[in-house]
Amino acid sequence: NAGGLNSIKDSSNSRTSTLNPEFNKCYSLPCRFPDNTTLTIKLMEKHSIMGDTNIGAAVIDIENR
Repeated sequence: NAGGLNSIKDSSNSRTSTLNPEFNKCYSLPCRFPDNTTLTIKLMEKHSIMGDTNIGAAVIDIENR
């Protein structure tokens, strides 16, 4: 989550005018077991006037995957 122990906000990698965006990005985050075992991924729709809207999310238990 934004503001979490380790987080990435990549608003410069947004895609416009498509219903099927492809991002093809790879990120590396440091984590420490057993303290950091949950990865949360959120997909946001970018708005110019209003705040961004969460349009999808996934929570992955990286210890039991």
